[in-house]
Amino acid sequence: MEEILRITIGPSNVWQVAADMNLEEGPSSQFAFPDSIEGRLLRLTTDELLRLKFGEGVVVGVRGRRYKFIQLEKDGTFRLHKDRS
Repeated sequence: MEEILRITIGPSNVWQVAADMNLEEGPSSQFAFPDSIEGRLLRLTTDELLRLKFGEGVVVGVRGRRYKFIQLEKDGTFRLHKDRS
């Protein structure tokens, strides 16, 4: 399912990025917001992907929850983990 992610780079640079990922729907927020999420970013250039991969202070917003990239490949596939900071 396509989701719109809110990605913050540094203190004030915010991107709205489409991603293909599968989040469970259900009554428990534990199912809707797992510790890690996998998916693929859509419609980004190689330069944009590199900026996200190597940028400092990159935080990914998924339905109001904060995550960080723990893996981001050049084809846009990613793995996120909950941001505990």
